[in-house]
Amino acid sequence: MTVEATSAGAILFRDTRGEREYLLLKSRPGDWEFPKGGV
Repeated sequence: MTVEATSAGAILFRDTRGEREYLLLKSRPGDWEFPKGGV
């Protein structure tokens, strides 16, 4: 039996004073990643 999974991700950013800032999540010490998850 095959189980299908649906997931999604997003790259969130904002422009502040001409510089782009990105939202990253710290999953464990030393590991940073973009938000993602199951739908």
